[in-house]
Amino acid sequence: MEQERNFLRPADIERESMRIIGGELAQRGIALPPEHEAVVKRVIHTTADFDYAGSLRFTDGGAEAAVAALREGRSIVTDTNMAKAGISKAALSKLGGEAVCFMADPETVRQARERGIPITIANMAVIYSEDQAAYAEEEIVKELREVLNG
Repeated sequence: MEQERNFLRPADIERESMRIIGGELAQRGIALPPEHEAVVKRVIHTTADFDYAGSLRFTDGGAEAAVAALREGRSIVTDTNMAKAGISKAALSKLGGEAVCFMADPETVRQARERGIPITIANMAVIYSEDQAAYAEEEIVKELREVLNG
């Protein structure tokens, strides 16, 4: 006799995961700012690491600026193809944007080698001007120093 299997739909699994994460955060006494809650919960959902609730840092107004940029049809540039794969292309295209990653692009690799820069910076340089890429590199280094120095 064949037993009937009941499988949860992906949306149901995600909804239950977010409910569980919310409950666990509440038990730990962690209240997330509403404008960051969805992002923090998504990171915890993806990594199963609740430490992100206390270690993620957000730039003031960053979430609002990101939402505004998406609504303007701006594209999302990632530094990994795995991150790009996790972005809903259908939802983004409805807003007029696209997800791009140039980490494996021959031009990105060439720039990184010739300039002696990290490939993640070369990835951005393919998209943006030299000045903007240099600014991005400065900001990344500054943020890393802040994180490492507490």
